[in-house]
Amino acid sequence: MSLSNILLRLIKPNPRLLYTNTSCSCFLKNLMIISSPIRYSRLPHISNNKPSLLKYSKLLSIRTYVEDSKNKIIKSYQDDKSFSYFDQFRFLKHLTSTPAPPLFFGLAGLIPFVSVPVYMYSTGIYLPELVYAQLAYSSVIISYLGGIRWGANLYPQNSEETTINTTSILWKQYFWSILPSIAAWTALVLPGRLSLICALVSLQAFCMVDIMIPGYPLWFKSQRIFLTTVASLTIVATLILSFILHKRDRSKEKTKHVV
Repeated sequence: MSLSNILLRLIKPNPRLLYTNTSCSCFLKNLMIISSPIRYSRLPHISNNKPSLLKYSKLLSIRTYVEDSKNKIIKSYQDDKSFSYFDQFRFLKHLTSTPAPPLFFGLAGLIPFVSVPVYMYSTGIYLPELVYAQLAYSSVIISYLGGIRWGANLYPQNSEETTINTTSILWKQYFWSILPSIAAWTALVLPGRLSLICALVSLQAFCMVDIMIPGYPLWFKSQRIFLTTVASLTIVATLILSFILHKRDRSKEKTKHVV
């Protein structure tokens, strides 16, 4: 069996590289490009000698590398296609690969979220001033997330996006960039608990949008999900305390009035 037939059985190369006048080393290097599974009748003649065991093992290693690379590409592509709410949490496995600076500042940014319900629960007093401070901080964070998307649109990572449907892509991307600011302003003008609910829904909705839109690294998506989940839980805790602590204060006022 000739070397060309062995190559045909082991790998399926890119058809554009089959009939090029390249050396054997360059040809084998080009075979590492992932291409569609198409069968070909012949391959360019490389050598008439039978391949030795060493050459055969090298070809097997090339095939293994190609298959591993293909699986990694398919897996990364599937990770970007998360559309359900609970599917987003599988990105948390990439949280350990987050660089130290964004991880530190992201965790530090949770302090204003966590401190408000913790303080009100520990003191047993509902403070509307603290709740509004948490709401204002939530609005700032929501607007900041829109700024991240705006900045990402300035440097598109995929060159095809700049040549195929450029106008429609830009309109869509920049539209998603300004929506967080509008939602943040809406949360500030809504009365009572509706403002907290609007901030909560905005955080969750725009987190899902960032997960589905390609372009962000996996560690950013994992950090985004973790920080959004913690911030949302603190807002839910504040909403629950707004009912519990109000009832507790009113009961105290009634007992004092009776006495």
